[in-house]
Amino acid sequence: MNDEDPVLIDAELKRYKKGTVPAIFMEVRGWSEKLATDSEAVIKAERCVRNVTFAALQKESLEALKEAAIFDTYCTESGKGVAAT
Repeated sequence: MNDEDPVLIDAELKRYKKGTVPAIFMEVRGWSEKLATDSEAVIKAERCVRNVTFAALQKESLEALKEAAIFDTYCTESGKGVAAT
């Protein structure tokens, strides 16, 4: 879900093409919620439901958010782990 922000879409599309999109759902690594419409994101979330505890889902969500935040903050276009400018 990208709110039709062209800068966000362009940046995420570059990550997607490089295969460096952080995983939001374990079952669909490489899928980018930022490139999806709201409807696509809802359907993906509904279809990826597993028989796990609420605590496990919370932990997985926090790990994905941390990974995404670290990725957004410290990775450059080259993916070398340097602070983005």
